[in-house]
Amino acid sequence: MKNYLLRIVAISWLGLLAIFTTSLQAQQSASEMKPVTSTFAITGVNVITAPGSMLEGVTVIVKDGLITHVGKGLTIPGEAEIIKGDSMYVYAGFISALSHAGIKSEDRSGNRNQGGGGNNRAQRPDVDPVNPPNNVAGILPERKVRDLIDAEEKSIEAMRSAGFTATQVVPEGGMFPGSGAVIILDGKSADEMVLKEGTAMFSQLVGGPRVYPATIIGVMAKWRELYRQATFAMQHEAAYTAQPNGTVRPDYDRSLQAFYPVIDKKQPVIIKTEKMLDSYRAMTLQKDLGFDLILGEVKEGWDLIGKIKSQNAKVILSLDLPEAEKKKEQKSEGKEAAKKPEEKEKTNSIVEIEKAELEKRKAEAIKKYCSQAAEFEKAGIAFGFATIETKPNEVLSKLRIMIEHGLSEDGALKALTTTPAEMLGVSSVMGTVEKGKMANLVISDKPIFDEKANIRYVFVDGNKFAFEVKAKKEKPAGAGATNLNLAVGTWKYTATTPDGERSGEMIIKNEGGTLTGTLTAQGAQGETELSDVTLEGNILTFSFTFGEGGESLDIDTEVKIDKDSFDGSMNVGAYGSFPVKGEKTSSPE
Repeated sequence: MKNYLLRIVAISWLGLLAIFTTSLQAQQSASEMKPVTSTFAITGVNVITAPGSMLEGVTVIVKDGLITHVGKGLTIPGEAEIIKGDSMYVYAGFISALSHAGIKSEDRSGNRNQGGGGNNRAQRPDVDPVNPPNNVAGILPERKVRDLIDAEEKSIEAMRSAGFTATQVVPEGGMFPGSGAVIILDGKSADEMVLKEGTAMFSQLVGGPRVYPATIIGVMAKWRELYRQATFAMQHEAAYTAQPNGTVRPDYDRSLQAFYPVIDKKQPVIIKTEKMLDSYRAMTLQKDLGFDLILGEVKEGWDLIGKIKSQNAKVILSLDLPEAEKKKEQKSEGKEAAKKPEEKEKTNSIVEIEKAELEKRKAEAIKKYCSQAAEFEKAGIAFGFATIETKPNEVLSKLRIMIEHGLSEDGALKALTTTPAEMLGVSSVMGTVEKGKMANLVISDKPIFDEKANIRYVFVDGNKFAFEVKAKKEKPAGAGATNLNLAVGTWKYTATTPDGERSGEMIIKNEGGTLTGTLTAQGAQGETELSDVTLEGNILTFSFTFGEGGESLDIDTEVKIDKDSFDGSMNVGAYGSFPVKGEKTSSPE
């Protein structure tokens, strides 16, 4: 489900470091240009003012970052830029309830399950593993998002292009990485982007790097210890403030002070709980200590619905579904099919029974993951979605899978708009399309959960971002196995980039009349899955995406095959096109 190798593969293949530097300068120059107007009139659109409520054929007027009018027969201001909606659909801008978007790359831990200091610090001779400094143990609750945000991080643009206009960002790190903040996904600086600070304390049930607390037992004990120390420290400070004469001056500890709003129930705690046992542990801490809890990045919560309701815990569900594992299963099946007939006969009966049981269990598990949101909706538990471990351009496809497994479209839209707005305390300014609210809008050419829907415009705080619709290449009708075999096989390729030549291997397969493929790069481990692999005549096209931590980049390739060689180019959007050549090293039997 996680693929941290995509970045390595793509950079090795394309030399994107040099490309990004050049394109970033161009983007900076463009971003400095002032807009012609801050007033827009979006005409003839269907406005989903809130989940389950739609106005047809109306006009939306935006001025100075606010929605000023929604309705029919409106007088359009003379200075307005008119956007002809042509029956497109307008939604409130999506809100991610939990992400790392915009966090400076240098502030990202190389291992997200380790403390902020990493293993190297833990191995220093001056570090006491039993009582390490907080920064080594990953205990930094005083850190603030405002100090970590980089307005030029690619993840911000990636989320915006997927329809997100705001997100709750939390720092990365160890047990206590810091506090969260709601940011809007536009602006030249952190000060422009941060809308609301201190939305939640963020915690992960992970130990330090070879230092205390290194085990889950230690983490739970340390959690209680810090909370109770902070309670005593807060009481001491209050007593000193009320009567300093005769009262010992308290020790002011910023890490403990970060707990004060949690203890006062002015700030909830988000605990990342991917596994069911993690959720149970988090609710045990809540029951023992009494803080307000939000379960974050929940992947296995279906059996805890009753307990979650009884403890009034809020929920942020994961969008990371196990669908990607199917391709790996197909590969293992291919290896099994390659065995000799006599080998199959020896183990056939046992293997087939075990395989059938395994496939049944896998199918049941996948169904539970995909139908989890529907189960929470049926139970009446409101939830938002996290985008920590899901690429932004996959969010809508993941939601469609959830809808296929029982989640209502209104329920999905609530989780993207009204619920996170309420959960984060920003419903007065965003989450619905209403007069007076911030002009955070998503405009699509079809209903947003339609498989063929394309996002055409996104407004963030009244600033317009337009998106072109890429023409989807249809597979040629009646393409037979003989034609497909022109592309099928193993290819050695060489791409010429500004960073020099990059080579690697590409494997194209014919799976029941559908082309699939993988790509590897010289000097990199792992492989990247190809998508939209199409052969029309002798023109082979395919795409792939690399990304992690909310960052992604789409790469489209088109080559012309001439017997056992090809010649073509790869297009990296704003980063340009680059030539690529290849030779076939093996063909299908």
